[in-house]
Amino acid sequence: MNAVYNTRALNRDHDFLEDYEDIDDEADVDDQLNLLQLNNSFFWTYNLSESWNLTLADVFTYGEQDERYITPPKEEDSYDFETQALTNTVVANLKFITNPNAYHYKEVNLYAERIDGTTDLYQQALFPNLNRQGQEGEGDASSTAFGVNWDVFTDVNLWLEYTDLNPAETSRNFVRRYFDASGNLYEVFSSSNRAKQFVGELTVKF
Repeated sequence: MNAVYNTRALNRDHDFLEDYEDIDDEADVDDQLNLLQLNNSFFWTYNLSESWNLTLADVFTYGEQDERYITPPKEEDSYDFETQALTNTVVANLKFITNPNAYHYKEVNLYAERIDGTTDLYQQALFPNLNRQGQEGEGDASSTAFGVNWDVFTDVNLWLEYTDLNPAETSRNFVRRYFDASGNLYEVFSSSNRAKQFVGELTVKF
């Protein structure tokens, strides 16, 4: 049995100041950004027998972004923006060695993969007595794949895979709600896409 665990954390603070072309040196924009990212990964392999091998993997990622955009000359345009997102990927692979001979080695792999993710975002004015504009949103993702990679003969390999991508073209299916300067909801926008695909590939070595 073999196993590997890895964890990684990153935190970054970024401050951007800009003074427009005027007669003072006061900052007209103060953009404060904080980024936090956490990654955890676990890989586990177990030899069930001389011919059978099982591998499991799990990768978890969490990200957070907090931004304060301040415009002193126009305080009503200042806002706070926050995003939180997490993604988890699980993979399982079952290997069967059909021919252990080094000169005629063959194996077949059956595998499955599952990806789930969520995202939440919030934006609101920093000075609600001047402006109550804002937006809220949430998104999700859930994709599944099944496949087989088979050495039919020593020099012939067949790969088949079925994938349900949800979403397929973007990282999330999402819904967003927008609020006007009085804090009233005035628009709801949603977007989603999904694709199902089957892939087959035959490789012959000469």
